[in-house]
Amino acid sequence: MDALQKAGLVNNGVLLLDQDDLRALLAGRRTDMQRLEKLEFEGMVIDYLDTKLSLERNEAGIIELKFHPINKEPKASKYLTDTEAEMLARGDAINLQKSVF
Repeated sequence: MDALQKAGLVNNGVLLLDQDDLRALLAGRRTDMQRLEKLEFEGMVIDYLDTKLSLERNEAGIIELKFHPINKEPKASKYLTDTEAEMLARGDAINLQKSVF
């Protein structure tokens, strides 16, 4: 719940996901696209993020909220190497998983 609250998906203790997205999360699938606004993580501020969400158990057995950003147009992130960005733009890679926090 804490991660959902930090993502702006909880207001006054009420979860702001619709029932289909909640079912998807609890079933281990991704939600539909969510627009998250004014995210703050470890000193970094993101104005908005279009993303899908999922839940995943980490190595310690703790369930974590995972973000799967959606870019409508190809753009190189500062977290990608030039080679990784080119692979995604060409379609040689469908997605890349990286930890940036």
